[in-house]
Amino acid sequence: METVTYKCPNCDAGLIFSPEKQSFVCEYCRSAFSEAELEKVEQNSTAADRTQDVPAGEETVDAFTAHAALYTCANCGAEVVTDDTTAATQCFYCHNPVVLSGKLSGEYRPQSIVPFALEKEEVKKRFADFCRKKHFLRRDFRTEAQAQELTGVYLPYWLIDSRLTAKMDADGTKIRVWKVGDTEYTETKRYRIRREGYVDFRDFSASAFSKRTMELARGVLPFDMDKRKPFSMPYLSGFQAEKRSLERAELQVRVHEEMAREAGRLLDDSIHGYTTVRKDDLQTNVTQEDWNHTLLPVWLMTYQFHDQLYYFAMNGQTGKVCGSLPVSVPKLAALFFGVAAAIFALFLLIGGAL
Repeated sequence: METVTYKCPNCDAGLIFSPEKQSFVCEYCRSAFSEAELEKVEQNSTAADRTQDVPAGEETVDAFTAHAALYTCANCGAEVVTDDTTAATQCFYCHNPVVLSGKLSGEYRPQSIVPFALEKEEVKKRFADFCRKKHFLRRDFRTEAQAQELTGVYLPYWLIDSRLTAKMDADGTKIRVWKVGDTEYTETKRYRIRREGYVDFRDFSASAFSKRTMELARGVLPFDMDKRKPFSMPYLSGFQAEKRSLERAELQVRVHEEMAREAGRLLDDSIHGYTTVRKDDLQTNVTQEDWNHTLLPVWLMTYQFHDQLYYFAMNGQTGKVCGSLPVSVPKLAALFFGVAAAIFALFLLIGGAL
């Protein structure tokens, strides 16, 4: 794979990906480039380089291997991935400085990515609107300084395209009851039921990151996978990513079990018209499978209070929000005592009237 250009072709300043423009923007001269334009510039540059002597067997360096930098947080152990043009960064979990710990090997290179569609300023406005509707939030959680902590993070997922065959056996009955005079008759017909076929799964998702991210990631699903693009390093410019920590071998059994359950549910739905059904066997077998390492965009902000970690997360594509929010104890206490006082006054009023 040819190396991707990170510098502005016009002024050589750094490029970042703009979710609003869906293009790569120079913060210095304000030029904007599509991915195709950057690739064309790089192809021309590569063609020029080929006129020089290259040692036998030397290959073009993969952009991900060359430019993806891995940072480690000494405080919480999170592994943060970004491009090597980033001068300094911090952990998106605990906001402590992170230390450059090396490069990533090519095996961690994602195959596809869903780019951010929401700019940080738009996310900050939505965060402010979100906080205004939460009357018992701590005051310091809803400040501009806290909103500045919002970080665009790509979370790693495995997306699986799979076909599996499924076969289910069951016993069913049809019961008919009728009366003739005072006599009641019951007719029971017994059936052996078999359902079989194949089920195609497209973009069946399995998270490839640490447990601490699971709750917030679940809350912002789903993503529109039709907007997925082939991975290119410039998409990381201005953003971070969490390093993939769960491999296919660790997830495959669980994924196959989830697929089998879904296939069983589909076969169940095809059985109707019986009084009772007793299933006794479900057999599934995966016949085709393709695993795709994909990065999905999330705006994330964490907040530490009394050793408890709270978070606000927003789907970087759709704007769907979830969070675990810090409640202001004085505000809740004021509400409690206010309601209690009102009830007490009401009892006094009723007692006086009697």
